[in-house]
Formats: sequence, structure tokens, C-alpha cells
Amino acid sequence: MCFWQRNVFVLDFPPCLNIDVTLQDLLRREHHRVAARMGMSIRIQGTGHGANLLTELNRCRLSNDLCDVVLRVGGHSFPAHRVVLACAASYFRRLFSSGRGASTFTLDFMAPANFEKLQNFRYTAEVATDMTNVGMLYELAQRLGVQELVRTCQATFPNLRGSSPGEQVVDLDLDLGFTPTIAGAASACDDEAIYIG
Repeated sequence: MCFWQRNVFVLDFPPCLNIDVTLQDLLRREHHRVAARMGMSIRIQGTGHGANLLTELNRCRLSNDLCDVVLRVGGHSFPAHRVVLACAASYFRRLFSSGRGASTFTLDFMAPANFEKLQNFRYTAEVATDMTNVGMLYELAQRLGVQELVRTCQATFPNLRGSSPGEQVVDLDLDLGFTPTIAGAASACDDEAIYIG
């Protein structure tokens, strides 16, 4: 038996009982009972939820399931989910929030292999690359606003800089530096396609 006595938690078990419960378990159970009696709310947290969600989103991306945007890079098409891109990269958040309702965007400022690595990071929180490509990924992550990859690169390689030492790399400006063109024929569904260069 356990009970509260003058703000002290008291455990009172008959000596003949073989108790296979830890003190931590008892305290946790009693805490929840007291919280329920007092109308307190508790927090239930699924520790694997975030990882499972990323796994499922990546599965959807790889099977082109529920994708609502296509990014064309160097002749390669990358289906994706707007919400994932917008949450993982400030560049895409601004692009999709700017009122452009297109479902196809052409990006010509990076190689398809590097873009694919960025996509893999956005959907899995990890990227496999060789040492010679880390600087390029870091610079692209800075330009696109993939802050988690920027932080990860900086934590792994504290002296890492973009390809232009002394020059700060800034996010791409959606209003400057590219010419949007509507190319309805570029999309199989006759959607608008935006060229970003």
C-alpha cells in the first residue's frame, strides 16, 4: 500500500509480499493517481513518432504518393510534398507562400545529384556524401535555408565555409535573380511551371 502523509510519499507493504515493482514505477503510478484526482493534465509523448513520420513521408516521396509538387533540376524530376519542403527550407517556404500556385518548379542553380542529397536529408535527417562534396552541400543548405543541415555540417566540421571564403552566402531572393516563365506544356497535367534560375 502506498499513500501520502504530510507531503511525504509512504510505502507500507506487509513483509510477506514479494514485490516485483521498482520504487520509480510506484512513484510514477501514484503521481498519475494524484494528478488525476487534482484535475491535472499529463503529457504523453511518443518517443518514436518523429522518426516514424519521417520514414513514412520518405516512403510516400519515393513511391510518388501524395506528392503535390515537382522540382526539375538538370533534366531530372523530383516529386515532393510542399509542406515538407516548406518546413525544412526557408527558400521553399517563401516560394510556396508567395502566391505562385504552380505545381512544377525548375531549379537550375545546382546539380541534380546535390539536390537529391538535400532531398534525402529533408526526408531522413541524414545524408551520405564524400568529403569533397561537403562544402557544396553546406553552401546549398545555406542558400536554401536548410538550417538543420547547416547546423549539422558546422557541428561536424567547425571550420567549414562555403566555396567563397570571406563572402557570406545568403538565401536566394525570390524577387531577384530569376525569371519566372509560365510553361504549361512542360507539365503533363497542364499546370503552371516556374523556372527559377
